[in-house]
Amino acid sequence: MRMSADFNNTWIDRRLATGFAMAKAGVALLRARPALLLLPISAILGIVIFWAVVVPLVFALSFGYEGDRDWIGMTLRLGVGALGYLLSAFLVVFCHAALIVCARGDLEGRPVSLGAGLAAAARRWPQILAWSAFAATIGLVLRVVASLFRDDGGLVGWVLSLLIGSIQLAFAAAVYFVVPVVVVEGVGPFTAVRRSFTMIRERWGEVFVLQGGVGLVVMLVFGPIVVAFFAAGVWAIDLGLAPAVEPIVVSGFLILAAVAFVIGVIAYLALDGVFAAAAYAYATSGTAPAALGPDVMPALFRPKKPGPAAPTTR
Repeated sequence: MRMSADFNNTWIDRRLATGFAMAKAGVALLRARPALLLLPISAILGIVIFWAVVVPLVFALSFGYEGDRDWIGMTLRLGVGALGYLLSAFLVVFCHAALIVCARGDLEGRPVSLGAGLAAAARRWPQILAWSAFAATIGLVLRVVASLFRDDGGLVGWVLSLLIGSIQLAFAAAVYFVVPVVVVEGVGPFTAVRRSFTMIRERWGEVFVLQGGVGLVVMLVFGPIVVAFFAAGVWAIDLGLAPAVEPIVVSGFLILAAVAFVIGVIAYLALDGVFAAAAYAYATSGTAPAALGPDVMPALFRPKKPGPAAPTTR
């Protein structure tokens, strides 16, 4: 059975090449407009501030309730946890929407300021909040179910966990256009889901590659850096450094690993916003944005193959 060479040439190689082509084009656009990076940075910063400042403060206050009032502390902890989860999703989606507006303007040759992009996203904040809550809930439920099957063990649990993972990927692909549709067309989240389904069905392509290709490139660039700093921190523990020096060295390496990880996440969010804007423009107009070159989008989104022609009568 012969498959290795042809499989690599037609599947892995093509996807890697497309991923690098997308990343190269996206980096070029971000280099021309580095201010766009402020949007994912703002989302990450807001999430970090909430979880690093607000959550510990509320948790500390909640443990002051004891005895008959312990339910108040438990309610506070659960409430702030749920609020943090929703706020994290909302900040990511909100800044993603603003980035799409700005990137879409750049791709069409009419630069849009960050303020205008944020204002456009702010006009859709109810729809963005509703979509954030819906998507976050679906994602949480799927992750919990998948973890339950994994914990169950055995072949059946593994197969069911793999099935849930496939459903997560399919859902992510099917709703890829929801945020662009919401922020550009101004429709509600459920209408945007139907619109996204329709766009994917009519102009089906390898949406997994659009997200996975860029993610793979970011991982290949930043992954080794994160692993190297983390490994250096672990290695420093075994060196037998002086007690006054060891915590500083180990913490320094671990902080550098965390910083590299965060930078990688910011890079991925920025590139994903650029390509969501480009993919939406191509899926709605059929014209590839000139800034990304003529081959990137057509390689990902192809019109459905036409059916057989109807017989003609003379």
